[in-house]
Amino acid sequence: MKNKDKLEKVKQKNIEVGIVTYRFDTSKPEDCEQYSDLKKQLRERGLELFDFIAGCSSSLDKEKRVKTGIYHVETDHIFSNQYNTEEGFRVFDWSEKIYPNSSIKDGYYITNSENFKKLKELVHKTFACGYCGKQSLEFGDGFCHKCVGSEYLKIENYALLKLRPVDYKESRDQEKPKRSKDQTA
Repeated sequence: MKNKDKLEKVKQKNIEVGIVTYRFDTSKPEDCEQYSDLKKQLRERGLELFDFIAGCSSSLDKEKRVKTGIYHVETDHIFSNQYNTEEGFRVFDWSEKIYPNSSIKDGYYITNSENFKKLKELVHKTFACGYCGKQSLEFGDGFCHKCVGSEYLKIENYALLKLRPVDYKESRDQEKPKRSKDQTA
């Protein structure tokens, strides 16, 4: 079975991942050391922290908080560092709340499992249009033909139609479209 076929099979079903929550009070030396070790491990795995101000979302509702456990990531539409789950959560690779008391470190991360590796491979090998967001495992000729000819799309924005991996980090705005000889005046 080819690699693309394997990914297509993975994309057809949701991926089960483990999430671990944590809470440290870094004003305590033992918590400070444990938190420092955890941050180092997560950074070595290549995870980027998504932090947000506590209280700005439903995170205050204890019933609606992400807890340690197994979650099922939906794969019909994926993002580079966040995922929707069957359980109704939007989860990140690594997330942490920001409190007024900066000694409190409260967050979670997705465990490093084979399924998480499959999920990251799927993220990297899924291509997306920068204009409409349509995703595909097929690269084809590298452009989104659904958007070509859109009355709202200007020629200077055609670079957005170039398919890029979902985890593409460069700015699409920096790319200039190349005109063919018959387009030059």
